[in-house]
Amino acid sequence: MSLNFSGSQQLLDIALRSAKKKSLQAKAGAGFDKFRQVRVEEDSMLRESADFLIERLHQAVKEFPDFSRLNPFIKELAESSLDLAALKKALAHLSESERLIKKIKYEHLKKLHSVERMQKWQLVSLERKKFIGRAASIVRKLQPSIEVLKAGERTMRQFPKISEECFTGVLAGFPNAGKTTMLKRLTGSEPLIAHYAFTTKTIKQGFFEEEFCKVQVLDTPGLLDRLPEERNPAEKKAASALRHAASLVLFIADVSKNAAYDAEDNGSLLEKLLKEFEGKKFFMILNKCDSPNNELKERMLEKAREKGIKAFEEGNGIKSSLRQELGKEAMENLKKRIAV
Repeated sequence: MSLNFSGSQQLLDIALRSAKKKSLQAKAGAGFDKFRQVRVEEDSMLRESADFLIERLHQAVKEFPDFSRLNPFIKELAESSLDLAALKKALAHLSESERLIKKIKYEHLKKLHSVERMQKWQLVSLERKKFIGRAASIVRKLQPSIEVLKAGERTMRQFPKISEECFTGVLAGFPNAGKTTMLKRLTGSEPLIAHYAFTTKTIKQGFFEEEFCKVQVLDTPGLLDRLPEERNPAEKKAASALRHAASLVLFIADVSKNAAYDAEDNGSLLEKLLKEFEGKKFFMILNKCDSPNNELKERMLEKAREKGIKAFEEGNGIKSSLRQELGKEAMENLKKRIAV
């Protein structure tokens, strides 16, 4: 997916340079008749510049993602991150411009070839110049639409390249619970880590192999304990990952002495997620256990037992134990898929 040009002026410049080079080659093979030389050169210049613009605009529209055909996860990410109406309008502008350039191409070619030999050969050049002027006007008006599409491209490049064949663990929990640190610990990825809420604005991913299975881990923006319709765009991305990408949910709870959320907060959020994503398997990870609030830690372990959720305590052994459990889950998932 790429527009292959930075803006309307660059598109014009490349089209004219390419057309000029080819028109000189055509002229060289046109013999010694001056009128024929001019007609061949100007015909080639007009056709080549028109065809270049038509092809580039057509390619830009064709290669831009068709939002109706995206997988549900990426489609929801697009809906929460992009102005789809503006993107569709910009694509329609490119398509309409392609149609107009085709139209004026044939108008001016017809006029160019209607110039008789006894008339001034400059009239042939005039038709090419008229075409270039009109085409340039059409293309320059595309600049706002090109900027909209370029911005959309930049946003979509940040979307994770989700492997639908991989077993996927999705990290979820309150902001600043340590999800990004856990992603790094499990997969070795080097994401941005900071100590303030909503550091993670997009979906980050990492991979590891265990039990002969490749496991994909997604780090999601923090969720707050509120209704789905009250979520901000970052939270909606997290919910989309849980809904469409998660084979297993890794609920992260900060149980340190400085934890921003207590057992009631974490328990309420966990309860909402279990209900909203019913049918998904959950693990609980108690994070930041190096300086724990022991009462908070015990209450979270009790909540895990109540819900029948496996709980893991952050520490030196969590990487191997959690990776082994994820590997087992991935293998079981693979066996079920093979049996179907």
